[in-house]
Amino acid sequence: MVFKVKYLLTFYEATKPPFRRRFGQPLTPVYLWGFATSREDVEEERKIVERELTKLREVSEFDLEFSGGYIISTEDEVFEIADELQDSDAIMVFGTCDFANILEAVCALNKPTIIFIKLYLGEHLYAQAEVVNPRFLRGETDTIFVKDRDIFVVFDNYGRVLRILRALNALKRARETVCLCLGVPYGWQMRYREVRAAQKKLGFKVRYASYSRFKKILEEIRDDKEAFREAKELADAIINKASKIVEPSKEDLLNAAIAYLALKRLLREKKANAITISDCFITFPGIAGTPPCLPLSLLNDEGIVAGCEGDFSAFAAQLLLCYVSNRPVMFLDPIVHPEVNKVILAHCTSPLRLEGYEGGERPLILRNQDALRSGVGVQALHKEGEEITMIDPGFELETMVIMKGRITRNTDYPICRNQFEVEISDGRKLWNNLVGFHWVAAYGDYVEEMIEVCRLLGIRCVVV
Repeated sequence: MVFKVKYLLTFYEATKPPFRRRFGQPLTPVYLWGFATSREDVEEERKIVERELTKLREVSEFDLEFSGGYIISTEDEVFEIADELQDSDAIMVFGTCDFANILEAVCALNKPTIIFIKLYLGEHLYAQAEVVNPRFLRGETDTIFVKDRDIFVVFDNYGRVLRILRALNALKRARETVCLCLGVPYGWQMRYREVRAAQKKLGFKVRYASYSRFKKILEEIRDDKEAFREAKELADAIINKASKIVEPSKEDLLNAAIAYLALKRLLREKKANAITISDCFITFPGIAGTPPCLPLSLLNDEGIVAGCEGDFSAFAAQLLLCYVSNRPVMFLDPIVHPEVNKVILAHCTSPLRLEGYEGGERPLILRNQDALRSGVGVQALHKEGEEITMIDPGFELETMVIMKGRITRNTDYPICRNQFEVEISDGRKLWNNLVGFHWVAAYGDYVEEMIEVCRLLGIRCVVV
């Protein structure tokens, strides 16, 4: 899935009709601010911008495409290429001249827009550095009236541009996601309010599958020699890659492999590319002979966002963090210790490719599921010192608490199997702002990207 950005540079040409300001009076430019005194100056800057955007695309972790490079002098010229600009996911305007009219015309196209201004970057000072706030954002008043959440003004910082594009790309992918819910949605307050709120905020679709259909697929796989052989080979491969096997038997692992193949078949049937499973502790293991912990681990490592317990609030956060980071995300239960700035995070499933889909896997210990003391649970051994981003989503996604921490140790408490301790900056602030219940977490620092996501979605964001 390609994220397409059209970009343009602005320039006033003296041969064009005079611009008119907001209230209609003519404006005759004399000596304009900024480096651009001729079209040739802007054409030279376009070559520089093209090289800079090529470098930005090369360091992005997702399919990013820049095209266009238009030089625009009037509002009319914006609308002449409106079809081309609207055939994009975002527009980037390099504000080389100081006329707000062009910016307003671009924003009228109703696309996410990044206005990029150079002041200290390179040798060229852009004229919009002087006037973008008083003329464009404030409209020559004392109040900001451009309040659109998807209009950004960025000075010099291509790093922030990339973070904004990651956030926009995550929301695009979320809107195109089809989530399969196995069983009845589960929630902590009123379960149907949470699934409704998640869909309204992110725009993804949900399709449902019954446990009776899941049971039938399990039976079909067991009766199909080829499918059953595939399950046995998968179970053997998991046994071979495990660093240690504590409780599960070969039969447990075969059951988990069959359940994984059944979930894959359900996803194909429903034309879904993400999944959450309700009633993980009773109905699923009662039918499959194991909880879904290992199948969810395998799915997440393949890039299929797979959440637990039919919790759509946490699933929404998992989806966003996965799409922002382009790596699998953990679904977790938190224990916050406000006095020592520590958090214990735990669940009985975890992806292993936590450093990226193309990277290596964390060491795997196969355990049983903690609450059931049966079946297959997953324990990943985490890298001590690793920086991680954690999200605590509110039940109805009105608030997200976002924090960065560092893994201090793998733990061995009598709680869910995949467990580790994280040091955070302010345990008391976190304690006083907790919302929801389940958390999600990813390796790496994606706090700024998630702040942009919250801004775009209108979610109150608390950063700890």
